[in-house]
Amino acid sequence: MSLPLTLPYVILTLKEFMIVWVNQVLYYNEIYPSEIYDKLKSFDIIVYQSRNPALNKYVEDLVNEFLLILVNGDGHTNGGKVNQMLLLLYDVKSNKTKKKYVAKFNEMINLAPSVNDLNFLHLIDEKDSKSLLEPVIDVPNFTWDEIYSQLRSILFSQIEELKSPNNELEKDDLFFKVILDLEDSIDLNVNFNSETNSQHSNWVKLSTTSADKQKRKTKVVPIGEVSVGFICIDMYNEYSKRVNA
Repeated sequence: MSLPLTLPYVILTLKEFMIVWVNQVLYYNEIYPSEIYDKLKSFDIIVYQSRNPALNKYVEDLVNEFLLILVNGDGHTNGGKVNQMLLLLYDVKSNKTKKKYVAKFNEMINLAPSVNDLNFLHLIDEKDSKSLLEPVIDVPNFTWDEIYSQLRSILFSQIEELKSPNNELEKDDLFFKVILDLEDSIDLNVNFNSETNSQHSNWVKLSTTSADKQKRKTKVVPIGEVSVGFICIDMYNEYSKRVNA
């Protein structure tokens, strides 16, 4: 790996990983026609990437906003307070969740004091930006080899699970939504930038009802974890079980 080991480059690597993760879930669950996808390599693994510009922009914008919240919180409260990101597949007719793909980040430390801004997330030509060259990370055993090895391993496990019979359910008319489980101190309705008065308008706060708390018949499949330096991710899938009539 020839890139300098700096915090911005590591965050960009996490961005690539999350985009690939979302795309694989959508591809293997046939949320969109398979014809719009191409094969490519990411983390030395064959993955599928959409050719649809609108879908690609949506996924990238989604991950960018997630990283902003993960690192900066709501702009008033420090980051490091995203418990988990859930990619839910639901039956559009019944609105019942059929599958959950969960990435837990509740062990991530607060990175906000180390990052001036996250404008580099939107750079087209990243390598030409001086903003990516600092701060340099000097943590024992925190190397590009270890970062890529752990991310590649959990991505491979996720793809293998997506290919498995566990991932097969009735052919419902499925679509997806993304939920962020945040600590109570984070409020995405507050102004993120006091100068521009901008807000996280793409997020809607959900409340938990008694119906949500009712036990459902599900199967939970652990995918794996990443634990290297400040990157702490735990992934699992949850499937609704078939109920015989």
